[in-house]
Parts: sequence; C-alpha cells; structure tokens
Amino acid sequence: MAISDERLARVEEALAMLRTLMFDPAGAFESLKDAPLRQAFSFYLRLLVVFAVLFAAIAATIPHFLTQLPEVFPDAQTFLMLFAPMIDIIVRTPPLLIFGGVFVALLFGGIVGMLISAVWLHIWVYAFGGRQGFKQTLKAYMLGMTPFLVLGWIPIINIFGAIWAILAVLNGIMQLHDMYSGAAILALLVSLLIPGVAALAAMPVAMPHLVGVMGW
Repeated sequence: MAISDERLARVEEALAMLRTLMFDPAGAFESLKDAPLRQAFSFYLRLLVVFAVLFAAIAATIPHFLTQLPEVFPDAQTFLMLFAPMIDIIVRTPPLLIFGGVFVALLFGGIVGMLISAVWLHIWVYAFGGRQGFKQTLKAYMLGMTPFLVLGWIPIINIFGAIWAILAVLNGIMQLHDMYSGAAILALLVSLLIPGVAALAAMPVAMPHLVGVMGW
C-alpha cells in the first residue's frame, strides 16, 4: 500500500526533529518555543513505544542468554548461584510474557514517570528563576529525553544516552525558560542530586529486605 504524501511528510518532519534534537538541541528548542504541547507529547510517545518494543525484545532473550552463560563464561556459575532464586524465575518465564510485561511496564512508567519527573524538575526550575510555566518544562523534559529513547535500549551505550539526554534537557530549560546557563544547571543538578542522595541513604535500610527476598 502506497504511503500518502501527507504521511510521508509527517515522517520526514519527525525524523528532522529527531536529528535536530540529537545534534543541535539548542537550535531545536529555540524553534519549538511556541510549538503546541500535544506535538511534543506525540513525538515523545512515538519514541517511547519504539524504545519499549526494542528494550522488551532484548529482555525477552534473557532466559536463553542465562542458560547459555556457563558454556560461554565458565566462571559465571558462581554468579548464577548467587542470584539463583531470581534467575530461576526468569528462566521459567515464557519470553512472550517477559516481552509483554516489560513493554507495558516501560510504556506506563515512561508516561507516569515523565509527568512526575517534569513536576519535580519544574519546582527547581521555578526556584532558580524559570517563569515560562510548567508546560515549557514538560516540553523540555519530553523532547530532551530523545537521546535516551533512541539509545537507551542498547546495553552500555544507554549510559551515554542518559548523559546525552541530561544535556538536552538542560538546553531545553535554558531555551524554553530563557534562563542563564548557571541557573539552569543548578536547577537540573539539584533535581537530580536530591533523589540520588535519598536513594543512597535508603540503601542500608533496603538491603536487608532485598537479601531476605533473594534468599541470600
């Protein structure tokens, strides 16, 4: 079935936006200042669906990988024994069920997590002088996550995707809120550091429960 010219134009526009957000985020956000929020959400949702499909497909191969691991890496037997209860559950789970579960979790988590993260980020953007409204922060977050949604399903490389996304979100805050770089950096750093410190502080409390669940 032939693709209509209108649909082809939309695909080309989305690809152009993706390239610009990846390699020229400052310019992209400058041109998207007055873009409707629904456009940003539609773009984010499409990337999220693709990311969830690819990540879930990789997750579904984990049972096969775990069964082959001792043959490829003989020393991995110790690792498998350490996480035996969890690995046994994973190996017994049908790949299709893993795919479906991971896909739904990522899709739901990607939408709810985006909203929560944007609200949290906006608190600090406002505290450091951003006065263009929550919609602009939400737009900065959704579009700024582009590098991670493009690369986040690839093991190891996803780390670089996350760092790239942080820098893109920073550009979004600066451009969409007309903030100086120093204030935008402080707002973003505080929004990241507080949950990070809280997570580290909670680890001594959470570890004994985790040990009990894992059967160590």
